[in-house]
Amino acid sequence: MMSGWNITSILGLGAVGLGFLLAFLTYSLLKQPQKNYTPIYVFEFFCFALVLVGAGLQYSASSKDTTAQEELQKVRSNLAGAVQRADAADANLMKAYEVMAGIAKKVPASIADLQEVNRVVTGNYCSGGSNGQPLWGDYGPKTGARTTAVIANLNGTSDAIKSVVPAKYLQAEK
Repeated sequence: MMSGWNITSILGLGAVGLGFLLAFLTYSLLKQPQKNYTPIYVFEFFCFALVLVGAGLQYSASSKDTTAQEELQKVRSNLAGAVQRADAADANLMKAYEVMAGIAKKVPASIADLQEVNRVVTGNYCSGGSNGQPLWGDYGPKTGARTTAVIANLNGTSDAIKSVVPAKYLQAEK
């Protein structure tokens, strides 16, 4: 009767397969003449209930698995987006470091140039013409104060950049 059936594949379905197999075996018992069919009918009912419970559990597990797969896909998608944004931010940060390092390398030369201009403007380099008056008149001290303020700002800028940019970017080109 069951010669062509693969019992292991039926039982591989879990509770549904077991319930079906037991129900089929009960059916084959019912085909034979019996005095009292009541215990067999109770067992048949048990097999039917087992099939229903197994089917419900199977459906529940498959719907949860689908939901879990969807959640996993969302998390993977969000993670991939976050990795792309992190890579872009890292590239932008490296570019910012390079730009700031270029500025920091130019600041000392700018400070030196401004100090030379300041010496001329304040009269420390050339104290005046033939009459002894500074070449710039009264604009010299005002301009000197401005260049001194610019020098102080450039020094502060240079220090601020050096405090943020890693040293490897601030090394002089060879």
